[in-house]
Amino acid sequence: MTWGQEEQRSTNFSEAKLDGADFSGSDMSEANLSVSSARGAVFRDVMLHAVNLAGANLSGADLSGCNLKNANLTGTILDGANLRGANLSDANLRNVDLSKANLENTNLMGAIHRDTETSLPEEIEAALRFHSTWIASNGRLGMRAVFLGKDLRGLDFSSCDVRGVSFEETNLSGAAFVRSELFLTSFRKANLEGADFSLARLSGTNFSECVLTNASFVGARIEGAEILDPKGRRTGKSLPVRFRSADLRDSNFVGAVLDGVDLTGSEQSGARLDRATIKNATGIGEG
Repeated sequence: MTWGQEEQRSTNFSEAKLDGADFSGSDMSEANLSVSSARGAVFRDVMLHAVNLAGANLSGADLSGCNLKNANLTGTILDGANLRGANLSDANLRNVDLSKANLENTNLMGAIHRDTETSLPEEIEAALRFHSTWIASNGRLGMRAVFLGKDLRGLDFSSCDVRGVSFEETNLSGAAFVRSELFLTSFRKANLEGADFSLARLSGTNFSECVLTNASFVGARIEGAEILDPKGRRTGKSLPVRFRSADLRDSNFVGAVLDGVDLTGSEQSGARLDRATIKNATGIGEG
């Protein structure tokens, strides 16, 4: 499974053991440190522009004064980390709990991150961190997050990376996925009444047989997922976002982009599609 393009990087510390190491003052721009362990390591004033730290463990690390602009920290563990004066502008901090890090004078302008006051329950946070490691290591490490049949009503997954997560048959009524990443995420038979997917990116997502009454997809990008062959080459085919037999009554798609969706057999009465861009859609207006 390919979860996104990852270019070759000149400096590769992926899955390395770097606990306690001192990199002070060095330039590690665009290095690959994904799924590495750097607990208690010192990165003081290090240039880490566009570095890949997805799934890394930086517990207790000193990142004060670092330049982490455009860095990928998806699922990175930052418990007890010192980010005082660090530049995290435009960084990807999905699935990161920032509540236990020192963020004094930290620049988060343009960064994708969760509000530190809306943390998920610890077992959910832990499951998403393991899932991020699973994604970053292409399944070698970590574990896929599966919440089959769980009661997750009202939880806020906004700005989370839930690519490939299974929420099948889960109660997510009133839950929020604002600005979340939902590539090949499965919600089959889930209760998503009143859920908020505004501004989210949905690709190949499965909503078959879901309850989505009064759900919001305002400004969301909803599109098919490109299918690659075993060698990673394009096939020209895609897997649509599936709303087959879903209950979409009174849902809101205002301003959304729907490009590669299957609404066959869905109930659409009262659904709002004002200013939505629709193409490559099957089943629009059926129910």
